[in-house]
Amino acid sequence: MNANLDPKLQEYINQKVNSGAYQSEAEVLADALLHLKFEDDLIEDQENNIETLIMDGEKSAKEQGWIDSKSVKEKLYRKNPRIVNFNYEN
Repeated sequence: MNANLDPKLQEYINQKVNSGAYQSEAEVLADALLHLKFEDDLIEDQENNIETLIMDGEKSAKEQGWIDSKSVKEKLYRKNPRIVNFNYEN
């Protein structure tokens, strides 16, 4: 595989190899791609988790009924008044 890189990226790769952290340019690129894949997988897992949490919340709301936002804010405020900017008007 051949790739034309921006000169700044090529210089960065050279610095990594010259520092002794990597044996070759290919090793730097392989490690970078592994990090990119890890990040992509993490984002996908987070998206799936969010989707699951939303579905669980909807299921819970159907089973137990909806809670108005004022009640939620009051419960949060009682647990820790410092972390919730609570406005009794809303």
